[in-house]
Order: sequence, then structure tokens, then C-alpha cells
Amino acid sequence: MGTRWAWIVAATVLAGSSRIGVTQDIVWEPTYGPAIHGTRLCFAPDGTLYALNSGLHRYLPRERQWQYLGFGSSVTDVGLLGGAVYAIRNGVVHRKASPEARWAVVQEGLPAGVRASGLATVGEVIFTGGREGVFSLRDDTREWTVTGRVGWTTRIVAAESVLFAHTGNSGTIRSGNAGASWIRVWDRRIEDIVAVDSVFYGWEYGTNGPLLESLDRGVSWDSIGYAPLPWISGFVIVDGDFYVHSWQHGVYHSADRGISWKPVNSGLLSLGVGAMAASDTDIYADTANSGVFRASLVPRTPADTASAERRVDYQIPAGMSLYSTPLHATRIATDARSIDMTRAGGALMAHHLIQLGSSVVISLDSGRFRTAIGRDGVMVFGEDFAIEPSRGYVVNALAPIDVTMDGFPHGAVIEAPEATLANATGAWGFVVAGHVEGAATLPMGARLRVANMRTGQAALADLGAGREFAVTFTDLTRGAVVAEGDVFRLELLSRDGLAFGRERLTRVGAAELRQAHVLLSLSARPDAARLLPNYPNPFNPETWIPFQVADSSQMTVHIYDARGRAVRAMDLGVVDSGFHVDRGDAVHWDGRNDAGESVGSGVYHVEMRTRGGSDVRRIVIAR
Repeated sequence: MGTRWAWIVAATVLAGSSRIGVTQDIVWEPTYGPAIHGTRLCFAPDGTLYALNSGLHRYLPRERQWQYLGFGSSVTDVGLLGGAVYAIRNGVVHRKASPEARWAVVQEGLPAGVRASGLATVGEVIFTGGREGVFSLRDDTREWTVTGRVGWTTRIVAAESVLFAHTGNSGTIRSGNAGASWIRVWDRRIEDIVAVDSVFYGWEYGTNGPLLESLDRGVSWDSIGYAPLPWISGFVIVDGDFYVHSWQHGVYHSADRGISWKPVNSGLLSLGVGAMAASDTDIYADTANSGVFRASLVPRTPADTASAERRVDYQIPAGMSLYSTPLHATRIATDARSIDMTRAGGALMAHHLIQLGSSVVISLDSGRFRTAIGRDGVMVFGEDFAIEPSRGYVVNALAPIDVTMDGFPHGAVIEAPEATLANATGAWGFVVAGHVEGAATLPMGARLRVANMRTGQAALADLGAGREFAVTFTDLTRGAVVAEGDVFRLELLSRDGLAFGRERLTRVGAAELRQAHVLLSLSARPDAARLLPNYPNPFNPETWIPFQVADSSQMTVHIYDARGRAVRAMDLGVVDSGFHVDRGDAVHWDGRNDAGESVGSGVYHVEMRTRGGSDVRRIVIAR
């Protein structure tokens, strides 16, 4: 059987489990993901959270890690079928067979000019809508077939095995037989349709729209009350409890099916909530320009509850040191701050150590570094992750931190060595981190190379959610890896290792050395129309010629021989702003003239012409 997937927009249902603390006040904590206001959140069956937020991203809750899947800000929906991810970009369906694969257009079978709207999966079939009706695609095919000619549909969702679609005149239609036939069930749009024990719930789109219930799997609907706000943007149902959210007032909770409501916004940095979703243990909210926040629904019980709770006083020394938590923490505190783990997600996290005064927290997880960076007690960059008992972490503290921890014993404790302060000889741990401006112009698979020009040590970084990067240099034998005055060079590389764009140099000063990190930005915006070095060169018989354009423009390419005679002309049509460096995107020349004849060895000149300017580059054929 295929994996069952249904886009539920902002509504997620969790039923049939006994959960402690669902009706308690929840406390939101940032996941440090993309920070542009998103409109979709949804969980896949494997626990991965997908977010349409400044492009398509996915969040791995276990690893506490965001990954950028591409597309800039033009994705409108996403679905999953047979392990592949499907996304709609500008009305065109794309497919990504695996996280490492490239996106491929999947439009075969759809009428010319149709703009897909909505994706929903039932069993081994994925559905989409459009002006021509509803179309389906099986897991074992790559061609869409018409399922129902029901006119213009603007959205399609699934609840259990039932399909619902919004029609062009704002009504809602239903199909209980995989799209073979449809009936109209409501005169307005019913949003976020979900099922709990075969009872369907939704809400009517619009000002003061009622909450709706269906006892016959979506055939007939009745009002069961109203949300506490005149306009909501979605809701989540968890064990019968309702959570609604709005663009202006945050999240509200009802434990009595909408009779009474109370706000639950503690910890949110923005009350503009555009989407929500829930897993077995957590609820997530996507906020305006503040990223995705998480709140725990289940206070986690310490592993060794048979032992008496204990209190440990210890010190995190100034400078860089190795750290291991001495207990399964229920509370951690300094003179200035106290954090209750049972209300703050149940687990000690990297951002908690930052709240206590650390500037950098580093974990080596599955062969790669994960890094959290803080300033003035606030995590400002990186990944949040759990500080697990019996594991060691690298921590940099600007001053000694006296800590009191309450909790339960877990067994062995890693002894931390004496801290090493950054001094004239340098630091044994350092992080170069930041974000790439204009990331939408980058080619898929782009990476960043960061090199210490004094030592020659270099590392490659994948560009994560929001095109952020973090490169960590450490020596656990405590030998200096960075010294004051060192210069790091940052350059962008394509999937194939081709350097492009403008490099950035940054110098490490005394302040950066003490903080054990530097935060910076790198521009990826092309500043002009320009040809980049072709590959291979010399070549025989073909070559690829990368290029960049600052603005979307009509573009032509002309190739001349050494005497200036025209050899080949190519019209590329309108090209998007950005870097076109991969083989599927760069200019391709097969070494032939306009008549299709192979040209001889020698020097040739390539000229690009756009509205924003022109450029010429020399290339060589070696037969």
C-alpha cells in the first residue's frame, strides 16, 4: 500500500490517545526555522513537518533541524505519494523523488494551460484541481487522468478516504468514490476538513464563519458554535480540544468544543499566526516574520522516576569547555533565571544554555556539527537541539555560570575538562555563520565554501532553511584552530563545484574570538549580466557556458570565430534573474554552426545579450 497523505492546511487531528496536560496552558518555543510568514504546515506520516514558508521547507522534529527544499516563495501546495514529494509552483506540479533528487515537472495529461490548485492523497493516488475539474495520478504512473469534470476547482483536500474541493463559485463539493462522482454539500467554502472517529469537522470561510460538524462523513453539515474571533485562519483538533488561530490575535484554545475559549500565546514573538499543525507530542505555529514555534502537549517524564529527585550545583566555566548535563533536568536555574522543564517542552535544549549565558553550543550529531549561537541570552542563529544526558557538548561562556539543576539521575556523567579561554594563541572552537541574501537566485544544490586563509583549513556548508549556513571549526584536543587576525574567505559553489558570485572576506577580531563566532551575510544577488567560465575548456565536442543575469530578461547568445565571423546564434527566450550554472540551466554548445556542421579547433568568442547588458568570453575547441 502507498503512504497515505492528506494536506490539511492548518488543521491536524490526533485522536484515540490518552494525553496528559493537553488542556494545560502551553508555552511556545522557537524552532529557529524560516522566518517569513507561511501559509501551510502539515505532517507527513513519518513525522516530518512540511512548511510553505519563503519556499518549501521540511522540519525533522527528532533532529530539531530545518531543511530547505527550494522554490523561493512561489509554492502554493504540497503532497506526498509513494515517498516522493509533490509541490505546486506557479500552477505547475513538480515532483521530488527523494531529498537528494532534483525537482521534475509532472504535467503530462493535464490540459494545456491548466493551473493546478491543491494536492491531496488517498491511498496510492494523488489528486489536483484546476479550471478543467479534478485530475488524479497513480503512484506507478507519471501521467494525470481526468477524474471529474466538475468545473473550476480552487482547492482540494482529503479526510480519511473522502475528497473535498472548493468550486469557482465558493461552494464545497464532496466525493466518496475517489473523484468518480461529486455532490455539493455546502454553499460556501469549508476549510480545514478533518476527521475524528469518522466525525468530520471544518469551519466556514469568512467573517464570523461557524465551526461545522458532519456525522455522515461530510454529506451534511451543522454548526456547532463559533470561534472567539471574527476572522480565523485555521484550527487544529487534539483529543477533542480545539485550537484556532488568526493573523492578528495568535492562538486560542477550547476544551469544550467551542463553548469557551482562552488565549494560549505565551512565548510567541508574533500574534500573526498563519498556519498550525500537531504531532503526537507537539503543536506547531507559523508566525509572521518570526518563524515556526513549537509547544509540547505532553510533559516528558524523566527516565529514572524510581530514584528520588536530586539537586546539583555546578559551574560552567568562562571560555570554551566540554559540557554534559548531570541529571534528567526538571528545573535549571541561575541567580537571574529559572526554567521549568515540565512547562518548557520537557527537555533541556541548547537555547536554554544560551538563556543562562552561553554564546555558542555545539553538538556533533551523526558525523556533522549542529550549532546554536546566542547573544544577550537570546538564541539568534542556528539549530536548537536537545542536550541529552551522558553526551558531551562544546559550550562557550563569556563568564562563569553558576547553575542549580533539579532532576533525576541518569547514570554516567562525562567529566568536563578545564575551560580554555581565547587568548593570543587562539581558540580551539569557532563558528562562521550567517545567511545568504537574495537566496532565490541561487541554483539548486548550491553550497558555501569557508576557508581560513592562514591555516588553509576549509569546509563546505549546505545552505539550510532560509539559506542559512554554519561552519564549525573545532579541535577537541584543544589546539588552536582560529587566532585573532585570521581572515576567512567565503565563496559560493554550484552542485558541480563551480565558483560563482561575489566572495566575502571577514577578519576575526578580539570580540569575535571571545564570542567564539562571527555572524555575517553574503550577497547572492547578481550585479550584472555576465558569462562565467565554461566547462570543460578546452572542450571536444561540447561545452556548457554558465551565466548570471541581474534581472529577468530576454537573452540571446552569439558565437564568433577568431576572425569575428558569426558561427552560431541561440535565442534563450526570457531567463530568470540569478545564476544559471548547472548543465540543465547553462548555455549548451555542441560545437556546431547554424547549419549543423562541426566547427574546427581554435579560439571562439561567446557573446550574451540581454536588456541589462552584454558580456563576451573566450572559449577553446581542441579536436
